[in-house]
Amino acid sequence: MLSKNLSRRDLLQRSAALGVVATLPLSFASCFEKPHSAHSEAAEPSGANPLKPPANGKVKVACLFSSNVTLIDWVGPEAVFDAWIYDESAKQDRPVFEVFTVGESREIKDPGFNAIPDYTYEDAPQAQVIVVPAQSGSPQFYKWLKMASESADLTISVCTGARHLAMLGLLDGQTATTHHDFIKPYSQEFPKVHWVAERRFVEGPKIATSAGVTAGIDLALRVVERYFGRQKALAVTKVIEYQGTAWMV
Repeated sequence: MLSKNLSRRDLLQRSAALGVVATLPLSFASCFEKPHSAHSEAAEPSGANPLKPPANGKVKVACLFSSNVTLIDWVGPEAVFDAWIYDESAKQDRPVFEVFTVGESREIKDPGFNAIPDYTYEDAPQAQVIVVPAQSGSPQFYKWLKMASESADLTISVCTGARHLAMLGLLDGQTATTHHDFIKPYSQEFPKVHWVAERRFVEGPKIATSAGVTAGIDLALRVVERYFGRQKALAVTKVIEYQGTAWMV
């Protein structure tokens, strides 16, 4: 049973029960296993659809909350983005993403999801990456998502989080995916979107959608690759003990 007033750090530490990774903390500095390849080789080009990290500072990642959030849909990607990556210039490991959560208020209003957002829709900083897990949504949620996605480098959805992007018309004329159980109903509800099954994720220049549950981890790793190259993304897989390779495109 998750306790009341559960912090984001506590939530990550308990995420093993949901099949993400065993007791994975927010900071990996004390348990980082330095891959030899990441230390001895320069980062590879990002390949197709590269993203440019900020000249100074970290890539900001906003995980968007309303109510009834599916836990693994944001804990999985957050574990990826919170991993520390070796910095050749500094000769040490460091975080290259800054992950924060955004919700309607900094109070617990959903008894089934005891996480307090870091920011509200009113005071959240602009993010380069927006993560949209499966959840209920709200008018304020849609207003913030529409505005923030316009300035973001990339907005990604996990599982039925894709429905929220479709509701805003962000997927019109594009190919997208979601949890396999919802491909057919979404195809009927949103005929302007080309929904495809049996894909871990589908990416575009500004929008990317993933299938359900653990597929969000693959999409997050692909985002790391687009910003920092394959060797950096491979280093992250070692940190989080992830052996899946579907993120490699």
